[in-house]
Amino acid sequence: MAEGLGKIKVSRIADRCLTEMLYRYAGLKNREIRELIELDYNTVSVGRKKLFNNSKLRDLIRRIEERCQEYLTTIFS
Repeated sequence: MAEGLGKIKVSRIADRCLTEMLYRYAGLKNREIRELIELDYNTVSVGRKKLFNNSKLRDLIRRIEERCQEYLTTIFS
């Protein structure tokens, strides 16, 4: 039972990270994100707010962004 709950929590965190990345870097609005990954509006907007309020997840997003920029720099230099 607890293992299943852990998977659900990881899935929610992944959804929040994905929606934030799509918003920040792809320039998509909440409505477009909702339609793209088939989540309801509340899940997208509340999830992004929770992500913003969680410092550990904000740091994760920052690290992902830095690694992506490093990777792109190596490709295009």
